[in-house]
Amino acid sequence: MQQIVLVRLDVGPEYLIPPKSYYRHNRGPVQLLTYCVAIVRSELKNTQCYDMQYTFEQLKEKNVTSTDLFEWYAPIDINDQYERYLNSNNDDYSQSIYCNCSGQSFGKRCEYTFHRKLEITLEESHTKIDPFNIIIDEQFEMKAITHTDWAWNTDNTVCYVGISHCGSICLDWRNICYGKIDCSDAQDEYNCLQLEQNQCNNETEYRCRNGICIPKIFSFDNYPHCLDASDELENNNELSAWENCMMMPSVECEEHFCGVSYFSCGDGQCMKLLAKDNDNVCTNKADYHYLRYLLLANNMLKTNKCWNYILCKLNLNLYINDLKCLNTEYTLPVCSEELFLFSNNSIAYPSVKFIYNKTSRFEDIIPDYVCYDKILCQQYFKPTIILYNLHCNKYGEIGLKQNYSHNEWFNILFDIQKFFSICSADMYRECSNRDLIHCGDQYNVTCISKERLFDGEIDCINKLDETITNTSEICNMNLINRYHCMSNNDRCIPRRKLNLIDNEDCLIDQDVLKVRLESCLNGLDISCQWLRGIMQLNIQYEYPQLCDHIIDVTLMEYNNMTDETDCNEWLSDCDNSCYNYKLAGDGISQCLGSIDERFLGYCRNNYPNEKSKRFHCKNSTICVAPEQLCDEFDKHSVGAFLCKDDYMMPASRRCSAIRHCLDNENNLFCDVTEISVDEKSTVKQLSYFNAYPALNFEDLDPDFVWFCNRGIVVFKKPYWDYECLCPPSYYGENCEYHKERVSIIFRLNTPRSYKQPAIFIRLYFYLICTDNQQIIDYEQTIQHLYTDTLEQFLLYLFYHQKRTCKNYHVRINAFLISQSFVELKTVWHYDIKFSFLPVNRLVLILDSQEKAFLDQKKCHCIHGQCLPYVNINETYFCKCDYGWTGLNCNIVDRICTLDISRKHSLCYFDQLLTDPISVCPLTYTGPTCHVQLNQCKNDSCLNNGTCVAFDERGLRNTICICTSEYNGRRCEALIDKLSIGFENNLATSNEYHLNNQVIVVYWSSVYFVSRTGHMLHMDRFFFTNVPIDQILTISLQNTAGLDIGYVQMFSNAYNSYGVYYLIALRNSQYMPAIRNTSVIKKNRCPYINELLNKTIMKYHTLKCVKHYQIPCRQNKELVCFHDETYMCLCDQNHLSDCFIFDHHKGKCTGRNYCENSGLCIQDNENNPLNYACVCPQCYYGEICQFTTSQYSISLDALIGSEIQTNKSIGKQPLVIKLSLIMISIMVTFGFTFNTLTIITFSQIKCREVGCGLYILCISIIGQISLVIFTTKLIYLLLTIINNKNSSRLVCITVEYLLRLLPTICDWINTCISIERACTVISGTKFNTKLSKRCAKCIIVSLIVCNMATNLHEPFHRQIIDDINGRTWCVQRFQNTYIKIYNSFINIVNYIVPFTLNLISTFIILFVFTQKKSSAKNESFSVTFKQQINTYKHMIFSPIVLVLLALPRLIFSFTFTCINKISWRNYLLLIGYFTSAMPQMLTLLIYVLPSKTYRTELWTVFMKIRRNA
Repeated sequence: MQQIVLVRLDVGPEYLIPPKSYYRHNRGPVQLLTYCVAIVRSELKNTQCYDMQYTFEQLKEKNVTSTDLFEWYAPIDINDQYERYLNSNNDDYSQSIYCNCSGQSFGKRCEYTFHRKLEITLEESHTKIDPFNIIIDEQFEMKAITHTDWAWNTDNTVCYVGISHCGSICLDWRNICYGKIDCSDAQDEYNCLQLEQNQCNNETEYRCRNGICIPKIFSFDNYPHCLDASDELENNNELSAWENCMMMPSVECEEHFCGVSYFSCGDGQCMKLLAKDNDNVCTNKADYHYLRYLLLANNMLKTNKCWNYILCKLNLNLYINDLKCLNTEYTLPVCSEELFLFSNNSIAYPSVKFIYNKTSRFEDIIPDYVCYDKILCQQYFKPTIILYNLHCNKYGEIGLKQNYSHNEWFNILFDIQKFFSICSADMYRECSNRDLIHCGDQYNVTCISKERLFDGEIDCINKLDETITNTSEICNMNLINRYHCMSNNDRCIPRRKLNLIDNEDCLIDQDVLKVRLESCLNGLDISCQWLRGIMQLNIQYEYPQLCDHIIDVTLMEYNNMTDETDCNEWLSDCDNSCYNYKLAGDGISQCLGSIDERFLGYCRNNYPNEKSKRFHCKNSTICVAPEQLCDEFDKHSVGAFLCKDDYMMPASRRCSAIRHCLDNENNLFCDVTEISVDEKSTVKQLSYFNAYPALNFEDLDPDFVWFCNRGIVVFKKPYWDYECLCPPSYYGENCEYHKERVSIIFRLNTPRSYKQPAIFIRLYFYLICTDNQQIIDYEQTIQHLYTDTLEQFLLYLFYHQKRTCKNYHVRINAFLISQSFVELKTVWHYDIKFSFLPVNRLVLILDSQEKAFLDQKKCHCIHGQCLPYVNINETYFCKCDYGWTGLNCNIVDRICTLDISRKHSLCYFDQLLTDPISVCPLTYTGPTCHVQLNQCKNDSCLNNGTCVAFDERGLRNTICICTSEYNGRRCEALIDKLSIGFENNLATSNEYHLNNQVIVVYWSSVYFVSRTGHMLHMDRFFFTNVPIDQILTISLQNTAGLDIGYVQMFSNAYNSYGVYYLIALRNSQYMPAIRNTSVIKKNRCPYINELLNKTIMKYHTLKCVKHYQIPCRQNKELVCFHDETYMCLCDQNHLSDCFIFDHHKGKCTGRNYCENSGLCIQDNENNPLNYACVCPQCYYGEICQFTTSQYSISLDALIGSEIQTNKSIGKQPLVIKLSLIMISIMVTFGFTFNTLTIITFSQIKCREVGCGLYILCISIIGQISLVIFTTKLIYLLLTIINNKNSSRLVCITVEYLLRLLPTICDWINTCISIERACTVISGTKFNTKLSKRCAKCIIVSLIVCNMATNLHEPFHRQIIDDINGRTWCVQRFQNTYIKIYNSFINIVNYIVPFTLNLISTFIILFVFTQKKSSAKNESFSVTFKQQINTYKHMIFSPIVLVLLALPRLIFSFTFTCINKISWRNYLLLIGYFTSAMPQMLTLLIYVLPSKTYRTELWTVFMKIRRNA
């Protein structure tokens, strides 16, 4: 049993992986680590308190509150229990004990204390200083001082005991699945082939070398997410990064997996091939202990002189502290036997032992005989001799390496262990999987992943994987994470080794690679994306390399085109003037210092090895370096440099690549050199110097330091014995055992609407046995997305010490919490694919907007709701109703129904759980959520910031929500503001800039531009739907390093580059920080094809880019331009300078969230859910989900975007209120009118002709249609206002009926008009019976035909989420023909009924009048008036129908292309409501105008009145 005693919140150590340059982010995920102490069962009955003891009853009498207990650091469970006691007045808890600890004591009984007194000031409490961290660091620093003596004098080691058949060998967890067998039954390598076979998604995932997959976006971000750190660039001495793990209490060390071909030192340090030298040893001496166990028979030490002689001859005396090989008694004659069994212990599986022959004189470490288990190896080896009852072969018979030096013991042991692993039937078998490669000959049946081929690591004993002659075959395998050399098409190199390639690998790629790798600074740069393989940079050169007289690139396929050919248009600086490229290198000096001849002239010829001396003094034989120029301005100031304006600065600022002088003269001629960055001297690391002040540990006791291995020593009362606080990776009384665990690194992606100060999300991570659904372990953490944006977090889930389950998975529940509610929002499910590993890692991007399909028919939640796992189709989680539990919510919950949890919390209990799990609201914690957090009392926020009690654990226990003017942990820092205005004349006739849907603001530093040739985006800001007259205000953390600013405007979905404007350029570090700027038309950066003619643009890129001097020269007003790769600036001399610019940095990666081919722009690659959509023509909405181009209108499209979330009806926009009023009026009158119409036409007399049947049918359908219409609006309001997810069933049925029913009504109304026209024309000859029969058939036919023609509608309805997390019911037509068909049907349903109504009206009014006028010889006007008077009831209805349909018809065809919410939407809304009028006005249209129908209605009223 283990008790949580202390919790430590930390971040990844920045000193673990050496920083490669300034501004490089190698800060790891936030880590929540618990330190535990092992408690023996006998201690559970011990209730003695070693400090002040109180009962709950006594505390209550003293008016002590749970808040007081919290401030006294009482255990959370005691505090929770006490609060429950106060609330319930339950005397059962009155005698419960609280032990009040004083001083440095802690624990439930105050039984523990540390070895030193900790003092921390109030000021320190507001920083990241943690007293427990101080103790940890001090104890680990002690290990550095005492490790040498301890290594020789103790056998205390940390072991993994999860495998039961490894004998007495002490395994490290890293010895599982690392390529060689250690256990007698090979159990340590069972199932490991699954790792080799595992394949990753090449588009979205990165494959670690050990076979595990991680999200590709987490690779090459300067923090190792793979356990073997294979997702980061390797250093020249990769292993040195981990050599200090013995002194480092870091998760990175505990989690580091060494992998195949490495020996694990047990603490994260690894040794490659374990050659015996000073630079390749375990700092903690684990390699010594390993060899002592494996090779030395302890019972023979000191007592057997022959054995001591052999140890000396084989150079193994190094591993025995007191064996002196200079002793003359250790000579060959002391060995009497001819053969010598080297060790009683097996040195490899299966039972491999060495036998030496005395005649060999032990001059070589290679044994004479190798013995093994005959039965297990019978398929591969045939023993030729039996010695010591062992089956053996001569060493030369088994085909191993024949020469090892005396210091290569680990090499021969590794090869033997790897070699004999073939005897394991489970580990090695036929390589039938297409993703596996066979290592080769009869003795090497190892199967390895094809991803291991030619990756710089030897995996096959015969080195076949690294000695493939035809390397082009590897490139053809499409291996993951490989770089295809530009200069050598036959070479594909692992991307993690790109910084280690030599000339034989990629030849001329080196310079380009170096620049790109050095430019990968913060994980989000274009170079980092290129390194991951996400983005292709199809250039082989940097702009400054062009036309510099040094050939860097040669394109053989283009007639030997190089970076130095076709330079006719190239101009260069020459003493602040320009010279033609043709004159350079002609032997005649055109420039000051002969810099135009520096690569071919005098200085290079006479000083070939002094590459800095390339400035030729005039009329002299002297050549000088740039630093020697202009250093004589001030004779009296040594080490000074004088600018032209007499400003004096230190000489160190000369050639600093930063503008210190106003005209930048401190950088003049600084490029007159051939020195590369690699050749410049570097400063030694501080580890080479003596520390000051020196560490001073009083009473240093090695036993104390190493007693807990990697744990922390505490003292236990009453006898002050040593006890151990174990970190999460260990357990045991001395932290001597490795824990089996799952480490989870995750980042939560949520929509933009979640990034608000008041929104918190509590995540619960459950480790679940898939076999029986038992919760094995769980952990929870709180996310405040307003401040935790882009943060990664690390936590642990632990297996039981004795595993009884084979398959596991992790379920993650996301709860939206506040102080008054807890709501389950999202559930994820992740299988643990390799549960046989002792340490698993899941690296997750939790996307809250993922959607998975779930067939509700397959859902079996009896008393609950089915929640689909958002990342897996056809899987679900049952959210049980109150009072129910179980996998299918079919078990009565008798625990949570007792209301043990606090109000507003959620209680969960399962039969397989010992205690219920309570999900607490914000600011509450404890087993039943009764403890209220009150850290804000002592941690107030400054400058009107709001303090929120966040978590009871670690340093993140409070959060300050700052006002817009301040930031920082306590809102102590004033935010710099930058205002950006817009020039009035930006607006054009086509509203190109008036309706910008997305605006992105970039800031870059000149330091990185000049250093790397890349324009690094140090800050990036994202705005949507910005009016042109609005001033943008940007909050900057630091304006000092921001030198170049751009605005990128997107308003056209088909222009992925947008339109750039230069908004800032600081040409000196002494120039004040920019606070105000404007976007002006003159500073637009056009695309290059606007500036160069078509002929030049057709050139090859290498040739075309050499004409980039032309635009600046021809257009003196031009300040910048760009192409698909570069961003170019025009300098004061009208010369261009270009830098690699990530134009696609803002484009959504991995997935386009926009509908209908919208352009997706995201705020940051690390959170793809914070995005915006630039819609194509005729589409609008947050994700371009709406359109009117298909001649259909829906309420979602018209008013859905206007509805505001979490606001009452009274606070909704005016259009929503008016729509509700209109709907209320329509429903009230429509229900009344339709009811009266139905009563009227229920009379037989009204149904004597077909017209009566039509009207009755319309009334019924109209009534249903109004109910559906009202339901739709109410449902739309409720789902958006309450931020609820829409139901797909409601989406399909309601939208289908809303489309079907009004259409049927329109067609039936048309039938009424046609019949009435026929009645007028036929007169007395009109056949009423035939009319009635036809009406019945037509009604049925119309219903069936409309249902059939609109049958495609339900199949193309989908629920989608927008950026704000709102769900919409939209149509998605993947097939173009169906899309055209849908538009055609809509047009037919609009046009045909309207036209037929119009024709019927015309026939009644004009055609029949003309015939009657001719028959009576009356004037047309007289007859027309008679007709109107006679048939006014027939004329009125089609005219009204035409007028009501006219607005929708006009607006639908006039506004077929709407790009955003505007006044046109409101006209369409008017048309939408008027088109629904016929469904509610049947009484006014048909009954009241007709005398017959009016009379019948009156008759019905009278009957009702009489009966009443």
